[in-house]
Amino acid sequence: MSQERYPEELGVYEIEAVKATVDSRIAAAEIGGISAFNDDERAEWLDGIEACETLEVALLVYDYLDDFIRDGLAVVDEINSQISETVLSDRQRQFFFERAQIASFDNKRQLISEIERAVDEARGLQEKTLKILSDQALSVSERGAVVKRLNSEGASVDLVNAAEQIVQAARERLQAAQTVFRIEGLLRRGEIKEAREVLGVSFGVVPLSEYIRLERNISQLQIQQSRLIAA
Repeated sequence: MSQERYPEELGVYEIEAVKATVDSRIAAAEIGGISAFNDDERAEWLDGIEACETLEVALLVYDYLDDFIRDGLAVVDEINSQISETVLSDRQRQFFFERAQIASFDNKRQLISEIERAVDEARGLQEKTLKILSDQALSVSERGAVVKRLNSEGASVDLVNAAEQIVQAARERLQAAQTVFRIEGLLRRGEIKEAREVLGVSFGVVPLSEYIRLERNISQLQIQQSRLIAA
């Protein structure tokens, strides 16, 4: 005669049914593609159900699941909120998203702090970049190109350095243009000596082609001036 099983004892089918329900609820506990449970945590819950000897204990474990789902989803929601910050680059968002997908509950909470620090750093870099772009030496197209990169790539140290280099080049270009304008103004007024003095201290400031052109113009005007004096 087979041994009679007590009603509250869990048989194979009951265990599998509870496990299936738990697994389904865990699978549904996700926001934005990030689950409240990683694979190890999911396996631990299913192993826990299988270890239960009575339906009463299994249902008690099942009830605890609600608390874990609620806390897990709260953490996932915060991660999604932080990742959606526009100051982060697409690469940063993808990096944190992939880490969140495999992180345990405790590691997810630590990840929130990491994302917050990354967001703060990105905001600081964004502010620095925008401040650099306020330089009046920049052309509209140059400023627009950096803003486009800022919007598409996010703030970064590399972008700050690139913006600083663009500003430096723009300042040098502006200084060269102002120097050429000053020298040509002196020549128009017949102040040839003064024009040569300014040109003499402008080597390396004015592009070489412009320097040679101005030198030629000054020399020609000096020759004309000498001929007029001699006449």
